[in-house]
Amino acid sequence: MPLVLALSAVTVTLTTALALLPSALRETPIESPSVPLVDSQAERWFVVRSSSGSWYLNGEPMASNLLARILMGPDLPPGGVSFLPSSARSASLVADDLAWLQSNSAGPVRLQLEEIQL
Repeated sequence: MPLVLALSAVTVTLTTALALLPSALRETPIESPSVPLVDSQAERWFVVRSSSGSWYLNGEPMASNLLARILMGPDLPPGGVSFLPSSARSASLVADDLAWLQSNSAGPVRLQLEEIQL
């Protein structure tokens, strides 16, 4: 009886492996999307949204219409724009702010949640 169980287990294992072999061979490798690398030392702009809803560009208070005009300008820095939301803002407000920045910027906007080491 133990011999029959052992042979049955081997048979089931081998037939399962053979059945899965064609699908394993057909599977295409997952390609990661090409993300442009940004030099961490490259100059970039920092946009902050305070808990009260005020915008700041590199530490300077900025009206939203002026900020949009600057972000659509041709002289964006090579490091892009980093968005630093206030931790007091809700996730939905931060998502709205990020969407607004992305739609009003000529270049990519990256969400940055950690503190900046200068």
